[in-house]
Amino acid sequence: MTNEMAVIMALQGFYSGRDKTEFIGDIDADNVILLARRHRILPIVCSQLQDYFEDEKYADLKKEVAAQTASQIENDVLLRQVCDTLNSKGIPYAVCKGAVSRAMYKGPELRVSHDEDILLDSGDLHDAEKALNAIGFRAVKRGLREHVLVKDTLLIDLFTAFTEDVTFGDVIFESIGKAEIEYCGIRVKTLPPNVNFLLLCIHFYRRFVHGEIGIRQTMDLIKYADINGEYVDFEVIFEYLKKLNSTKLIKTVLGIGNKYFDTSFDVEYDKQLADELLEDIFSYGTYNNDIVERNYG
Repeated sequence: MTNEMAVIMALQGFYSGRDKTEFIGDIDADNVILLARRHRILPIVCSQLQDYFEDEKYADLKKEVAAQTASQIENDVLLRQVCDTLNSKGIPYAVCKGAVSRAMYKGPELRVSHDEDILLDSGDLHDAEKALNAIGFRAVKRGLREHVLVKDTLLIDLFTAFTEDVTFGDVIFESIGKAEIEYCGIRVKTLPPNVNFLLLCIHFYRRFVHGEIGIRQTMDLIKYADINGEYVDFEVIFEYLKKLNSTKLIKTVLGIGNKYFDTSFDVEYDKQLADELLEDIFSYGTYNNDIVERNYG
């Protein structure tokens, strides 16, 4: 079994809510761990394939996983403070991407992230920063459309645009705070499913072409479309994505879902291209760790 397929099977178990993946045959455990680290899914893979890591030589690995999940739990507490503060100040906001994705899974603390993205209207950016300063966050970066704040191990990215293409502006900013999800025991504001899915697609496209995409984001996009499919108008989304010439890319990602995550999206896709895209994500496209350039065509 290839290392990549072992990782895929671990993700299949996590995706479907299983506590662990049963024996899947011989695997190259050390290289599976390396691949999981590279894609920032170490707790997921080690939890799902726990029977392979019982040997004493993996004691340090277990400590590493425990530290990552404990940090995520602490970050979730901080995120709750952020949302409580913005709610109390009456500042419209939308939690995006990471927290929205984690809320979909059983064992959300296993889907670790060190930063959270919060979308704001540009007129609220400074008020939001001031409110978060009062609860201990400090700015580490300020730009015209983005302020990054930190407290302990959590980075909060307050941003007012997620694409340079202004044609998406009205769709996004009219939707800030118009939906809620249950997260960390509270109701947090986000975007409606149709708009959230559009954001995930645009984020995936931008990361992909810059060599910063991984299998975790691939799984998140598939999962979000899967559980929110009845609220997502895929044809409308695909029309929007034509503006970025990324419709085929996203349809192929959904095809990966059909082929490997037991989804049934009604999209036309090339099965061979789906496998080639998956190989590309595993090989060339993860956080600039390789120097191999894509064939963007």
